[in-house]
Amino acid sequence: MSLTLNMASGDNNETIWVFRLHGVNGITYFSTRDITLNNTYDGKVLNGSNPISNVVWSSTIAQSGGAGSVTSYTISISRYVDNADFNGFFDEFYPATSGLQLTSRAIDIGVCWVGADVDTKITWLLRGRAIEYSYSQRTLDITVFEADELSVFELPYYSVQKNIDNDISYFPDVDDEIIGTTIPIIYGGFNTEGLYTGDYYLTPAILVDKKYQTFIIASHYCDVTSNSAGKGDLIYRYLEGVKSYLIMSCAGSALTNSIVKNSISLQYTPGSRTWGRIHIRLTQISPLDTADHNIPKIIDSDTTTYEELDADGAGATKVGLYPVGSISSSNVGWLGSTASDISVRFLLASNDANARSLSLDLRNESNAVAFDAGSTQTVTGTSPAEKSRDFGTLTAIKKDAALPWTIEEICGLTYIVNNEETSVGNKIRIYNGVVYLTGIYITPPRASVPYYGDRTR
Repeated sequence: MSLTLNMASGDNNETIWVFRLHGVNGITYFSTRDITLNNTYDGKVLNGSNPISNVVWSSTIAQSGGAGSVTSYTISISRYVDNADFNGFFDEFYPATSGLQLTSRAIDIGVCWVGADVDTKITWLLRGRAIEYSYSQRTLDITVFEADELSVFELPYYSVQKNIDNDISYFPDVDDEIIGTTIPIIYGGFNTEGLYTGDYYLTPAILVDKKYQTFIIASHYCDVTSNSAGKGDLIYRYLEGVKSYLIMSCAGSALTNSIVKNSISLQYTPGSRTWGRIHIRLTQISPLDTADHNIPKIIDSDTTTYEELDADGAGATKVGLYPVGSISSSNVGWLGSTASDISVRFLLASNDANARSLSLDLRNESNAVAFDAGSTQTVTGTSPAEKSRDFGTLTAIKKDAALPWTIEEICGLTYIVNNEETSVGNKIRIYNGVVYLTGIYITPPRASVPYYGDRTR
């Protein structure tokens, strides 16, 4: 292999090795001696006794199922260097601080001779990637692999601890059962919230401070911290009993999103309250059903399939649904007591372009006054539309008539779609149904409960 140099050397010209480190905010130029070309190359950065070694050493690597070799070398940075990019030594870089992350940064190596006066006289030999670095009392040694297509990333690997304050994984008030838990690494989108379908795609969150309700979500920066405006400070508590998530938020919360940490403190402002909301899917058919309905089309995890509820000529064809499973107030909190704090919601449509009359009714089998009919509503057209009924202040069918409702009572009700049409063939399409609870004053978080966040990296 032949190499054409960009500068011819004289009889006694000294060789100068030159380097370009590509950082976040620009390029750092340094060399084996001071030289000013189009850019100024700092000759005091490199360790004078052994600035560069093993430039032609061949390293074996595995890639795409096979083995190959690449050129690697090590550059040695002096500890006592008069350069703004290196004068803090290894403290300039991540993870010691939130500074430049050296790993995977591009580094170019070239050569010229004393007497060069422009950058075009540099012969650039190769571009590499910093794959690791180490340090001693005197030097910072950066190992570089030649990499045109090779991408090397150092994955943060931290676990929760309370012994060493490293500004990443140190949480002195964490419960002992959480110590040693690995802090997640996020790559991709984890911000799906399926209210009707029950499809959630989230990333784990770890409760590390119960006083401030602090949850750490990642040991790195996240590109997107919410899936819509105003939703960046949310934590999701999984409720196994109803296979859904209690979505937690607080007006006094604070979000940290830095190169070393992504976390949320819900109770960052003293005296603020954490509130919750939840969608509980209706996935079980009730014995009150008056027809042979295809329940899988109503309870499946999509909003495209449906069951048609035909009129019976008397205006009383019903489908009754209720949640599968149960849950206690200690896992959720105290429900709101205004009308809109509790509602039942269905995705409905007509089987043609005409309007259909319907009501959303409630039944409580544990109470003497068991049934409460909703007011008449209409749905028009074949595209699914949400129809809802608020009942946070309803006491007629509540067993003790005292507000607020409890989560146990809500899960014990039957939620009914009643086709009020009197002509057979006037059908209502039922896609999905949920009970929506908001304004929940939640119980304090516990470390043993699974929590999640919505993030993208």
